[in-house]
Amino acid sequence: MAVPKRTYQRGGIITFWRNLILIFCCLFGVWRYQRLWRGTDLNNISDDLIETINEVIQEIQNINEQLALVQNSIEKINADHQQLNERFYTEKQFSEKLVEEQIKFALNKYDADKTGLIDYALESGGGRIIALPGTTNYVKTWTVPLLGELGFGAYNPPEIILRPGNQPGECFAFAGSEGRFRIRLSASIQITAVTLEHVPSDIVSDISSAPRDFIIYGLNNKHANTGVFLGNFQYDLRSSIQTFYISTVSKKYKDEAFYQIIELHVKSNQGHPVYTCLYRIRVHGTE
Repeated sequence: MAVPKRTYQRGGIITFWRNLILIFCCLFGVWRYQRLWRGTDLNNISDDLIETINEVIQEIQNINEQLALVQNSIEKINADHQQLNERFYTEKQFSEKLVEEQIKFALNKYDADKTGLIDYALESGGGRIIALPGTTNYVKTWTVPLLGELGFGAYNPPEIILRPGNQPGECFAFAGSEGRFRIRLSASIQITAVTLEHVPSDIVSDISSAPRDFIIYGLNNKHANTGVFLGNFQYDLRSSIQTFYISTVSKKYKDEAFYQIIELHVKSNQGHPVYTCLYRIRVHGTE
């Protein structure tokens, strides 16, 4: 029985000292807490905390203002981009429309005159036939018993050669293979080219009445006996509209000669034995 008694006493002593140590630690903790916070102003701690919080709030406000500026910049960039897109689209439409109008104008101009060059002999523009030296209309005749040869029918005037049109019959027919036409142009020009036109060969059965060799002269006045030789040309049957450029002007007249009157001298045709048909002549140059 002695052993259990000693074990019990040892356990009580250990418990006593353990509790004593715990009480001492608690008292030391209280004493240390009081020492640490003794003399500390809690109001100062609150003021410092509030100041820090205000600084944080101010910084957040600054960041928000910067974000607002960035947002405004983004919106402005988007608006400018939209305006640029609209402007580009408008200018593109305008450019396309302008190009379309220019193409249409060029096509209409080409379709109207087929050369794209100003025609100073055009009757509606002021061109006139002023003389046909030695040239007579071709009049078709029929032999009528007891009456002999008679000529009748409606024939085109020589002015038709200054008008648009190259359908069959829209020409001036003159007798034989040689004829002369004096034309007053709508302005005094330095002549650079002439264009001769005949009915297309694919819509008529006989094209032998078309002119072949011809000469262009520049005249100082309508009463001049002779003019200044500007070129000798040949119209062939490869195409209905052919432009001939003045490249044989003598040096004396090349730089300073301006004419308002020209003479077309048809020297031969494509082989027709009776008459020659002249559909249209154009005269081109610079004022």
